[in-house]
Order: sequence, then structure tokens, then C-alpha cells
Amino acid sequence: MYGYSKTLVLDDILSLESEDEAQFAYEVFAHQCDLQRKQSASNNNLVLRALAKSYMKEMRHWYFDARRFGMRMRSALMVAVYRKLLKLSSSSRRKHSTGDIVNYIAVEAYRLGEFPWWFRTTWTAPLLLAFAITVVFGTVGLATLPGLIPLIICGLFNIPLAKNWKNCQSRFMEARDQRLRATSEVLNSFKIIKLQSWEEKFKNLIDTLQDREFKWLKEFQIKKCYGVVLFWLSPMFVSSVVLAGCAVFRSAPLNASTIFTVLATLRVMSEPVRIPPEGLSMMIQVKVSLDRLNVLLLDDEIREEDVEIIPYQNLNHSVRIPGAVFGWNPGVIHPTLKGNDFEISTGQKIAICGPVGAGKSSLLYALLREIPKISGSVEIFGSIAYVSQTAWIRSGTIRDNILYGKPMDKNRYEKAIKVCALDKDINNFDHGDLTEIGQRGLNLSGGQKQRLQLARAVYNDADIYLLDDPFSAVDAHTASILFNDCVMAALEKKTVILVTHQVEFLVESDSILVMEGGQITQSGSYVELLKAGTAFEQLVNAHHDSMTMFDSVNMEQTGEAEKAGGNQLASTGSEISTENSEEEISVKGASKFQLTEDEEKEKGNVGWKPYIDYICGYYLASAREIIRINGTTKAPVMNYAAETSLGVVTIRAFTMMERFVHNTLKLIDTNATLFSIRMLPWNGYLYGVEALQNLTIFTATLLLVLLPPGTIPPASNATCWGSNGPQDHSVHVPGQKPGHGDFLLEKCQLADTIRNIPNLLDSSDEATASIDSATDAVLQRVIRHEFANCTVITVAHRVPTVTDSDMVMVLSYGKFIEYDRPSKLMETNSSFSKLVAEYWSNCKRNPMQNQSNTL
Repeated sequence: MYGYSKTLVLDDILSLESEDEAQFAYEVFAHQCDLQRKQSASNNNLVLRALAKSYMKEMRHWYFDARRFGMRMRSALMVAVYRKLLKLSSSSRRKHSTGDIVNYIAVEAYRLGEFPWWFRTTWTAPLLLAFAITVVFGTVGLATLPGLIPLIICGLFNIPLAKNWKNCQSRFMEARDQRLRATSEVLNSFKIIKLQSWEEKFKNLIDTLQDREFKWLKEFQIKKCYGVVLFWLSPMFVSSVVLAGCAVFRSAPLNASTIFTVLATLRVMSEPVRIPPEGLSMMIQVKVSLDRLNVLLLDDEIREEDVEIIPYQNLNHSVRIPGAVFGWNPGVIHPTLKGNDFEISTGQKIAICGPVGAGKSSLLYALLREIPKISGSVEIFGSIAYVSQTAWIRSGTIRDNILYGKPMDKNRYEKAIKVCALDKDINNFDHGDLTEIGQRGLNLSGGQKQRLQLARAVYNDADIYLLDDPFSAVDAHTASILFNDCVMAALEKKTVILVTHQVEFLVESDSILVMEGGQITQSGSYVELLKAGTAFEQLVNAHHDSMTMFDSVNMEQTGEAEKAGGNQLASTGSEISTENSEEEISVKGASKFQLTEDEEKEKGNVGWKPYIDYICGYYLASAREIIRINGTTKAPVMNYAAETSLGVVTIRAFTMMERFVHNTLKLIDTNATLFSIRMLPWNGYLYGVEALQNLTIFTATLLLVLLPPGTIPPASNATCWGSNGPQDHSVHVPGQKPGHGDFLLEKCQLADTIRNIPNLLDSSDEATASIDSATDAVLQRVIRHEFANCTVITVAHRVPTVTDSDMVMVLSYGKFIEYDRPSKLMETNSSFSKLVAEYWSNCKRNPMQNQSNTL
């Protein structure tokens, strides 16, 4: 058995059935969502209605299937949240941060996965209460009615409690979202915070948000305790009132039989009475989760119709924008981009410049459908590759980030690395392009990340390249290499739209667009714009002034250094040679270890004690391994969603949505596989066996109560013992008192019942302890004959009863002493051999007993 014989790995886990896979679950849920939107004018409770239509009709075997369908609901919602993340509009993304998205998957979806089980438990509890009340009414009659008063009062208390719980839960979720959002922002900007020594300030901010979150959690738990205490005390109040009513109305004798029945029945009520407060609390949390998911799934999405993307057709133009108007907030009077009317020919190199906040990056976002279009039209001819101003790097290897799902083309791959000046950096890494990169490029410099995503765009071999200030994070020498070797040479036949503040690169552009206040104020070549003057001339002059000032300061510092007789280099940046960039130097001496390593598991010998403590070692070993792997498969789902949220613009620009969805489906299914293996088979086994023993008891009891007396004739020894008749096994028991019945009749009926249920496990606990040894010997022969094909577990003090057993277990004061074959235990100085010796010693002192044993 895996887990016991070897360490479990993911490859050892069986795959899910097709109907349990996340894709199938999502398709069912999405289909019902579409139907509910068409059938109902209101979108209130859309998620709840779709889930009910999708899964409620399938829940026939509640105990077994509740977990399974909960798993399907969880998978469907996780996929729905992830797909929605890839479609959210810019305004919606501001409302649903990365922390919120992780919460929707890690909290809301998982909570709704537990919903079916809690729903079953909640609605069955009142049913059990009704049965208990019926039993009490049948016992004490009208005295039951006063006992209903405290039950009704407890029920009425649920209303204000439920409202209060829902309010606390909603406020708690809001506070947690704020805390996670702030924590995410702090972690993303931690280098700046440490540089500015702002750690204490942001720590206090997060502590304040955490205190607010804890305040609502504490209030919720305290008020939840009120409900638990109330419902735990209710059986005591009810029993007191019922017994008092019995004394007042005299509807039943107040004797031991009545009191015991009432107390026992009300004791049975304690479990269904305990469930409602917990179930109600869970239902309230589910309602909050449903509302939050409802808001997300109904929020605005990007509008595909805003930008018409036409496949490349060897036309003379790549981009056409005839007077389009865009706005981050469409309802605002002043749009973000207005009056922009231009056309870009195929293969042109277009530079966009202007002061900070002029709308340069917004223009690129408009081409990517990230800013809603208010009026006009946008036409793009061909595929797009996008390099964002802030580099987005995925967790994985350098090669994975460059290929970005494309098949490997060795020549194109090496060319992309070289033109983006990554070759020396990669060579300096011990693992080359297989070097692991942490989340958001944790172990890369800013310039390396920028060049890495530029290489990704080059390798993508798109028709149109949108480059948003790609040289801002590199030094002047590296920027020159990137512009000349990459933009002008490698992308020579491609259409490139370059947003930049480096004026020196504008000279070689085919056309320059000057933006100010969200409008294109000037357009033309470098020479044409200089002649025209105005804004562009001011921009160039400002650049030249800053460079002149920089050179003068540099000369002064160099002169001072020479006067001091020093040969040190100035610290203003002139120390960078034409052969090495700062990024190339930064990777030297990198660790030989990868950033992410496979999970390690220590091995060793802890002796035999754990195996003695846990007899069921096989099951425990497998369960432990499954739980371990389950923990390692849950976190990647959350991390992948968080990573996607940060780079969703890049993913949409490269039209890689379906690839990322496919990866997410695999992660969700892997986690669901572990969940199903851990929960479903074991629950099904337990509940199935329990139902078969309960069905037998219930049927027998029902027949004994409902059938008229004498309908079932008493069994004879012949029917009990079979065709051989009573002469084989019957025993005369002297001193049998009339009216008590023959004890053999009960044993025969038991044997006859069990014999007709094959492969049943028979357990006898001191079954022959109160009879003489002769009868015991006969019964042992019966057991060996009648239960030859059954597993028999016998608890006994009489040694001859167990000496012919296959295995013997010796216990003393609740502790495990020995477990082995009787013959093997007799050969050693074991506790069992001492018991046998002591038993026979006692028998020799009692001749009559010894004689009986020989019969």
C-alpha cells in the first residue's frame, strides 16, 4: 500500500473522474448562470440559484455525496472566479484587489464547498427534534405542551441572533479585505519602505487594521457563544417543565420508567439542539460569501467591441483610430483621452512622448481595451505583444518566462536573448536559463526584469509591439543596445509604438506623437517637430538642459578627485564601462542552489513504538501522506490567482487567457483529487456500514412492535443448529427457571441471523463467561463450525476459549502487551504463557473443573 511501503508523490495519486473535474463542474455552473439571467429580470442571489439548479437535484445519498458535490461546487466557483478575474474591467479591478481575489478562492469558494454537508445537517436537526417531541408526547401526553414553550422561546431568540451574526460577519469580511489589501501593498513595496525607514509607520497601520478585524471576529464569536449556551441549556429547561407538567396534569405516572424515558429522549435531543446554532452560523457565513461572489461575478467586464482586432492581412496599415474618445470613468464629463485621430502604417516605428501624466500609457491601454471607449472606433490589424512599464514576471524559470507557452525555436530563442542583452546575465547564472525566478522576479534586478519581458515580447513574434517606457530601468549603455539591436534591428519589419522619456531615441523614429492633457497635440518627424517649435521643442530643450547640468556636475566632481590625488571613479554613473552593465555585474557569484526546491522529507527510524501505538499502520501512513500532499497542492492555486491578478493586462494583451485557465484547472483538479481521496471513500465506507447495521436493527424492532403476538413462532433447536439436529450441539442446562426462556434459544437465534449475512464481522465480548466449561466447550465447537468463513474477535478470560485462535492479543490496564500466534507466545516467557500456566494450575487444584474441561 502506497504511503506505507513508499513515500507518496503526486504521480501516485489517481486522477479525478471526468464528472468531478473542475472544467465539467464550471460548465454546469456557467450554463445555469446563463439560464438564470435569461429567466429572471433580477440578478439577486444569482450564484445561489445557479448552484441549487446545478447540484441540488443530484444529492440523493446525503452522507456520502454531500462532500463530493461540495467539492464540485468549490471547484466550479474557483474556476468562475478565475475566469472572471481575466475579464474584469479596469474599474472593476480597482474594486477587487489581488487580496480580494485570493479571498474569493481561499475563503468563499471553500466555505461554499462545505455548504451541502451543513445544509443537510441543519434541515435534519428539526426533523429529529419533531420525532423526539412525538416520543415524549406518547409517554407523558399533555404534559409535553408546557415543554414546547421554552423550545419556542429559543427558536424566537434565533431571529435577533441571526441578524447580529450576519452583521458581524459582513463587517469582519470587510475588515479582513482591507487588512489583506494593505498587507499586499506593503509587501509589494517593501524595498521602498525599508529605504525610507517607514517600517514602524506601516506596521502600525497594519496593526490597526488587524485590530479592527479582530474586534469584529471577537464580537462574532462572543455572540455565537450566547446561542450555543442557550441551546445547550434548553434540554434541561424542557425536561424540568415536562416533568413538572406531568406532576400537575397527572397525564402519566411520575415513576422511574416515565422519568427515564423523558430524560433519555431529551438527551437524544441534545445533538439536534446543538446543531442549529452552528448550522445557522454557517448558513449566515454562506450567505455573506454568496453575496460577495454575486457582486464579483456580476461586475463589469472589458468590452471586446471597444477595439476591433482584425487578423494580419498584409495591409498597409496596422492601427487606425479615427477620433476615438476614452475614459477610465465613462460617466465623468472630462474623458481621459479625447480628439485623438491617427493612423499607423505597417512597419513604422512610432514614438510617443510628453510630460508626466500626459496620457501616453493611457493611449496604449486604450489599444488593449483596458480603458472603456466612449465614442469613435479603433481598428488593429494583427497580433499584439505588450511590454508594461512595471515588469510582470511569472514564478518559474527564465526560459518559461521567455517562451510564455510558445514551442521552443532554438534560433529565435537565442536571438531574442541576444538582442535584449540577456546573454551575459544568463551565462553568469549557475543554472543558465533554467534558473528559478521568484514571485514577481524576486531575485532579479529591475533592469533584468525589464529586459526579460522585452525578450518575451520579441520571441512572441507578434505583428504590433506596444512598448511602455522599456528603457527606464536600465543604464544608458544598455538602453542604447536595446533600442538599436532590438527595436530597430530585430523588430525592423514590425510595427512598434514606443512610449519613452529618452529624447535621444526620438531622432530615429519614423513619426513622433506629442501628447499633453490626454490629446495628441503634435505629430511628425523629429526635424518637423523641431521646426514647428512649441511643446516638443520645450521637451527637447529641457532634456538638453538637464544633460548639460549633469555634465558640469560630473566635471566638477572629477576635477576635485584629481586634485585630491585619488583615482576613484565618480559616483554619478560615469563609472559604467561600455562593456559591462550594472545588471551584468549583479548576477556574478549567484548561489548554486535554485530559488525553489522540491519538498524534502526526512527519513529515519523511530523504533517500534509508533507501530505498536497505531495498529492500523497502513491506513494511518497513507492518510498522513495524503494530508501532507493535500497541503502542498492548495497554496499553488492561491498563488497562481494572485500572480494572474498582477499581470492580467499582459495576459490579455498576449491573448493567453485560455492557457492560464488550463493551468488553473490542473491545479484545482490536483487539489480536488487529494480532497476526494482523503474524504469520500472513508466516509462512504463508514456511512455504508453504519446504514446496514441501523437498517437491520430498525427493521427487527419495527417488526417486533407492529406484528401481532405469536406471528413469529419461537425457533427450535433443529432450525437453529441445521440439518444435523440437536444431538450434535444441544446441552442440558440444570436449574433453568421457568418463564425465563432457554438461553440457548437466544444464542441460536443470534447464530441463525448472522449466518444469513455472509462475511459479517462477529465480535463476542465475554459471551460464555457466565456458563460452565462443558457448555463453553460445546459453544466453541459451534462457533468454529458455524463461523468458519467469518472473522471472529473474542474477548475472554477463560484461556481454552482462545488457545485455538489464529492470533491472541494480551491487554493489561488498557495497555497493549502482546500480539502474536498462541503457539509462538507459549514458547517464550510471555504474559500469555503465564496466564495459561496459572489457569491450568488452578484447574489441577479443582478436580471437578478439570474433569469438565476434558468433556
